[in-house]
Amino acid sequence: MNAALESDFFVLPPSSVVVDRGSYFAVFCKERPDFVFGNYLALKSPPAPSQLKEWAEIWIREFEASECSRTIAFQWEDYSDNAKSPEDFSKVALTCKFTQERSVIMQLASPPAAVSPSVWVSRPVTSEHDWSEAEELLESELEDSLPGDSFTRWRFAQFRALVGLGKGEWWGLWADAQLIGTAGIFWTEENRIGRLQNVVTRTGFRNRGVCTRLCQEIVHARVYRLNLTQLIVVAAEGSQASGIYCRLGFRPIGVQTSLSKSVTEQV
Repeated sequence: MNAALESDFFVLPPSSVVVDRGSYFAVFCKERPDFVFGNYLALKSPPAPSQLKEWAEIWIREFEASECSRTIAFQWEDYSDNAKSPEDFSKVALTCKFTQERSVIMQLASPPAAVSPSVWVSRPVTSEHDWSEAEELLESELEDSLPGDSFTRWRFAQFRALVGLGKGEWWGLWADAQLIGTAGIFWTEENRIGRLQNVVTRTGFRNRGVCTRLCQEIVHARVYRLNLTQLIVVAAEGSQASGIYCRLGFRPIGVQTSLSKSVTEQV
């Protein structure tokens, strides 16, 4: 299993189940059926565009009987030099009524610049007040697509549970008494792989180096002290975040493609 896929799995909620089916992994999160990419197929190799309908049918066989989810979802990673162009899949995906997302898989290749003195303070989140501040920041800055039942709040609780199990830390960056940035770092001791997760900056402090500063602090404080051999982050293709990570010393190593659609749209 490659490092990026492994990091996808170890940031899943603790109750998740991953089953190896040979050519793919089936991922189940039965406590939250509306967690689309908590109930999905992780394909071990990129499919041909002509196989998308077949993979949707495999998803239905895996998930429909358990009524675990009502959204067909699968994703794969491509590390080849001649990765299939987006056009190869976007036309077929559109025809099959899929929503397609492409992300860049990035790996830390060189140490970021040393942290310079600053009035901003960064440290792991520890107290109940810290956790509440971080939750509020994520809720205010991340789009919550589930009105009346905050998915963001639930997902953050799962990250906190992983921290409680000793599998990571959640960090914050404060300007005076205000939390202006937050992010998680998780790791697996077996293969010394780390993953940056949900790097978020408060509106009003964007484009002021908050993300850069927070990631610098985390890398210097944890990646080298824990002797992690790889640090992975996944960012939307062409996003401002991917450019920031490049300047921090991350380099693109692959592309992750995700497809999803309502099961009612499968014909």
